[in-house]
Amino acid sequence: MATSKERTPSFVATIRLKTNLKEEKQLLVLSDCARQLYNACLGECLKRLKAIQGTDLYKESIQLSKTSKADVELRRANFKDLNETYGFKNASIQSFGTKTKNDSKFIAEHLGTHVCQKISTRAFKATQKFAFKLAKK
Repeated sequence: MATSKERTPSFVATIRLKTNLKEEKQLLVLSDCARQLYNACLGECLKRLKAIQGTDLYKESIQLSKTSKADVELRRANFKDLNETYGFKNASIQSFGTKTKNDSKFIAEHLGTHVCQKISTRAFKATQKFAFKLAKK
């Protein structure tokens, strides 16, 4: 029987930023650019994951035992090969995010490359959690 995670006391503090209208508008634009890029990266991650899950090699690999050492090695090699083939890697998704940023003049004006890479990584990690059934879609 799985035990639930023990809860600890916590609180949320909401602190209002002192901004003028121009700064507030700029923050909203940055937030919207980040949202658009995140959604694009998340969509691409899910598309690549679905492509992997549709292959025969994937279906065979998930049937392999997780306890047999030979099966574990074969399973790991198969998943590594699939991830490489379909570009389901953090670096590939970062590259996609940077390319998407550069293709959109509006996003390129507001977000830097490092921010785009972090947003892409966040989308990739969320998709990994979904793939490993640690999160819901």
